[in-house]
Amino acid sequence: MSRNIRDIYRSAVETRNKYLQLATDKTPDLSASKMSVMNMITYTMSSLIYTFENMFDVFLADASRILEKRTVGTPEYYVFMATQYSPGCTVVVNEDATGLDVIDNGNAKLIPYASFETVTSNNGIVLKVCKDVDGAITPLTSSELSAFTDYIKKIRFVGAPVVIRSVPADLFTPKIRVVYNESLVSAEDALANIKTAIDNYAKSLEYDNNVYQSAIIDAIQEAYGIADVPSTLSDGTPGRFLIQKNDYSTPGGYSEQKEITGWYKPYSGYLTTLLNGSTTINTNNIELQSRMEYLSSKNQ
Repeated sequence: MSRNIRDIYRSAVETRNKYLQLATDKTPDLSASKMSVMNMITYTMSSLIYTFENMFDVFLADASRILEKRTVGTPEYYVFMATQYSPGCTVVVNEDATGLDVIDNGNAKLIPYASFETVTSNNGIVLKVCKDVDGAITPLTSSELSAFTDYIKKIRFVGAPVVIRSVPADLFTPKIRVVYNESLVSAEDALANIKTAIDNYAKSLEYDNNVYQSAIIDAIQEAYGIADVPSTLSDGTPGRFLIQKNDYSTPGGYSEQKEITGWYKPYSGYLTTLLNGSTTINTNNIELQSRMEYLSSKNQ
């Protein structure tokens, strides 16, 4: 890791003074103006060294990421190879016989979204993949998933098992109270702004990133006309953020709701607030309260 400029400058000054025999217990023969010039030159060189060390750190990080992607059998390798897949592609051994190359047949690459989770019980990985349809993250169709599974079988080396997951987005449902400023927005507009804020937060998440409860609250509070997000409903019960996954195994689609406590790793890798064309951001789940009503309830 690179040093900061202060440490570099201090080390350079000590070394310079040592070679120039400018020990602190001796009176230097150089004038103050000459020392100022020397200090300026030393600081300039320290800045250059700092820049070089930072660039070298970035180079090492980039090189490490590239090596991880290219090292056969690592989770990063499978993620990288997933993004290289296109329908009908051919897998060949590279010239150095150290790995595999993917040769497409003119078809566009199918999978821009790929990530992994490790499975400690068998040292395997879960490879999460999705495609892009008109800017929306979308699971692979059954035929696409079948063809992609065959592709992974071709590139998989002996070792830990690889499970492929491509499923619909996790369904997010807030059960909370939101206080709005009635002088700025109506209850209807406040609800619309809350929906926009949550949807924008979900869209801003990188694929397979953690979802933080505090970040959702911050996003709601930043919406126009929103005054507060109390921790409880008006009846005193705690507000909750609920999540459901769809792994194609539950009749009717989504599993039972589970509460997010602190943070959550999406099972699918991404979120949605839409269920059968209807949003979960509605008055059944969001308890809207004007600021005046909220202040009155606190004084009771």
